[in-house]
Amino acid sequence: MKRIIVVGLGNFGSVIAARLHEQGHDVIAIDPRPAVVDALGARVSKAMVGDATQRQVLEEVGARGADAAIVSTGEDLSASILALLALRDTGIQDIYVKVRSDDHARIANALGATESIFPERESALGLANRITSGRLLQYVQLNRGS
Repeated sequence: MKRIIVVGLGNFGSVIAARLHEQGHDVIAIDPRPAVVDALGARVSKAMVGDATQRQVLEEVGARGADAAIVSTGEDLSASILALLALRDTGIQDIYVKVRSDDHARIANALGATESIFPERESALGLANRITSGRLLQYVQLNRGS
């Protein structure tokens, strides 16, 4: 069982947090919106209202020593980058960042992201491959960080 921090509980963050918890992992979810945190509730180990760009908040929820983190802050580039830095400062080695653009990915990778994730791009590539392969092959391409 791994301890995984999920920052940002929009569609992507909520789904991945719940799925990781279903798979038996200790999932700590953080979002500044109380309604979103309440909605996720019992589908994770711990859900907290907070600003994950603040290292103190991450320390309070037990981020230090976590096995991995996922940053999924939506459109807010600055929150994404600041959360990445704060998570890295807590000593987490594997940090996956949902990105919206190639520039966002370059910044995240330069700052130590393990991988930059383009959910829409990956879904589109997977769908194209399923259509052309008769659904015999499911394909997901990940952009590896440096």
